Amino acid sequence: FKNKKSEIIALFETNTSDKNITYINQSSFSAEITDIDRAKMIRMITNHVFKKGTIMVRNWLFETNELNKSEVVCFGNAGIFHLKRGIGLVWKKLDETNLSAFDFYLSRIASQGIV
Repeated sequence: FKNKKSEIIALFETNTSDKNITYINQSSFSAEITDIDRAKMIRMITNHVFKKGTIMVRNWLFETNELNKSEVVCFGNAGIFHLKRGIGLVWKKLDETNLSAFDFYLSRIASQGIV
């Protein structure tokens, strides 16, 4: 999405599988975008991919920090239901106990891979 000055104000990275499932791998918004406008953009993207033949849209949402929690609310306001099904994640070697999971931000950019 661009503003009137042709500056990028929101960006969605998606991929669609051969089974017509679209994954929203990453969504980024300029700080100037309101939550209402973010929800509108999410709805526009989902409507667009459904018109192209998508049968389901998937997205990873986390609630591990304030940024992630606000993202869950934003997608909820756009009508996206958060299933909270959980996922297994190996994030450190078992013998490295000095690392804390709370010190990392997990990005969805490579979460689904290229199908």
